[in-house]
Amino acid sequence: MMRTPTTIGVVGGVISGLLLCAPLQAIAEADGIAVGNSRVYPSLRAEWFDAANVFPAEAESVDSTGLLLRPELTLRTGTGDTQFALGYEGAFARYDDASEADFDDHRVFGEGEVTFSSRSRLALTGSVTEKHILYGANLSRSLTGGDDPITYQESRLNIAHTYGASEARGNLRTTL
Repeated sequence: MMRTPTTIGVVGGVISGLLLCAPLQAIAEADGIAVGNSRVYPSLRAEWFDAANVFPAEAESVDSTGLLLRPELTLRTGTGDTQFALGYEGAFARYDDASEADFDDHRVFGEGEVTFSSRSRLALTGSVTEKHILYGANLSRSLTGGDDPITYQESRLNIAHTYGASEARGNLRTTL
């Protein structure tokens, strides 16, 4: 496998940047960053990987290295009885020798909890996800269907109302 100066420079730059930002990231993850009455929790993970066979097929075996970046950002806000969070999670992979396997995954989510009284609570969660599908067994490079991976979108919404004291053994829970 041939390493180009550009690949080595990009990987070296990302690794150097992460090493310099690691102490700041640790502080941000633990306590978050105050923004008014809210807190922001940023995170960035980078992984260098070595894939022994990108397309799991005996014919046309492709070995590749690559870089996977996983940024995350969550905003949390609320008062004592009301809490909300909005966030983003991503995954971006770039293969050195199999660019048709590169992918960009995204997830945007929100969640909230409202306490109406000591016996009445409402929880809300929702997300929109766009992800790639991993190549299946015996799918060779020539059968991948083009330069882009196959992707799908998924949306979820959950609303749950709970009636009853939180310490009680039995509560009435309604979910939508």
